[in-house]
Amino acid sequence: MGEAEGMGVDGGLVGREAFATPPWLPVPIKGMQGLYFEGDRALLEEPCVAVVGSRDASEAGLRRARRLGRELAAAGVVVVSGLARGIDHAAHLAALEAGGRTIAVIGTPLDQCSPKAHWDLQRYIGAYHLVISPFPNGSTVAAGNFPMRNRVIAALTQASVIVEATHRSGTQYVAAECRPLARPLFIAANQVNNPVLQYPAWFAGPRTHALTHTQQILDALRMAHAYGRGRAS
Repeated sequence: MGEAEGMGVDGGLVGREAFATPPWLPVPIKGMQGLYFEGDRALLEEPCVAVVGSRDASEAGLRRARRLGRELAAAGVVVVSGLARGIDHAAHLAALEAGGRTIAVIGTPLDQCSPKAHWDLQRYIGAYHLVISPFPNGSTVAAGNFPMRNRVIAALTQASVIVEATHRSGTQYVAAECRPLARPLFIAANQVNNPVLQYPAWFAGPRTHALTHTQQILDALRMAHAYGRGRAS
């Protein structure tokens, strides 16, 4: 049985030449040889927004992630995150609890999970939503995998949101990709206005916005002609 078989609902490898749709996906993603997936690839045709942030999030940050996940899901937007502890986990669960759709882009192969405590959630998302990895089954999991995961998250979405992070957070790989992709980046307003945090200033620009309410994201999706496709129409 080949690697693309036996991975659940719809597992397989999407090569770079297969990225004709969705049309906003760059070809190729820097450093990536392909995408392995498990689940419903049609979700990539929906408006997708990345919701990312710190693994060691504050309770206030987790509340913001849950609210954002619920409100995006209610608007028909697919919530994309990295299945990590903290903000990612909160965003995925909130989208699911709201009856919405979610995509997990992981930093391990599909046959592994990090953290291991999220195995059940990863399997559920793969069975009923979509899990994507840029790493083939059986490959070694290393810290260097996660910047690649974050670049894929940015590339697959029409906008990205940083809910909470520090200046050393890997979340910044998502933010850094938004500029060359010409995609909107939203940073929670409390992060932008915190004088202790340096990273929001690093990504300042015409497409970077302090996020105060979810409608800002939906308006940006409409302007980019992404909102209104598929389930959200």
